Amino acid sequence: MNIERLQRLLHIMRELEVKDRVLTMGTWAEPIEDDDGGTICGTSCCALGWAALDPELHAQGLTLMLETVETESGELPIATPEELLAVMRKNPHGCYYPKFEDEGSAIESAVNFFGITREQSEWLFNPSTYRFGGYVRFSSHLITPLMVIRRLEKLIAEPDYTPESTFGIG
Repeated sequence: MNIERLQRLLHIMRELEVKDRVLTMGTWAEPIEDDDGGTICGTSCCALGWAALDPELHAQGLTLMLETVETESGELPIATPEELLAVMRKNPHGCYYPKFEDEGSAIESAVNFFGITREQSEWLFNPSTYRFGGYVRFSSHLITPLMVIRRLEKLIAEPDYTPESTFGIG
C-alpha cells in the first residue's frame, strides 16, 4: 500500500471545499454548466478524477484521459483542472477517465497506483458502496468529501482493512 499517495489524496479531499471544487462520485469528470445551461463554467470530478489532476500524483503517473479519435493513441491526457475545463468546453459529452500505466479500468488503475486491493478500491471510489441512514446512496451527488475522508483515514490507519462487501457498505 502506498501510504504517501493515499495521504496526498486525503489532502486533496480536505482542500475540495476550500477551493470551491465539486465532488461528484458518479462520474470520473463532468462539466458544470451555468444557470442558463449553456456555458460550461466549471468541472466536477470524483475522488479519483481529482487525484489524477493533482500535480504531485499526476507527476507519478496518474492521469485523467479523454477518449478521442483526434489522437493516434485514442486518448488525450489532461494534467490540470484548467486544462480539463478548456477540453470540456470543446468536448462536454466526452468520455473522461483516470488511468495509470496501461491498466484497463479506472478501478484497476487505482488498485495499482495506490497499492490497494480491488475491494479497497471499490470501497473508496465506487459510489454504490456509500450509505446514508442505513441505505445505499443512489445519488452520487450526495456523497461528500468528508465521507471519502473518513474512508481514507480508516484505510491509512488500518492498511489490511477489507470491506465485508464492496456494495452497500458504510
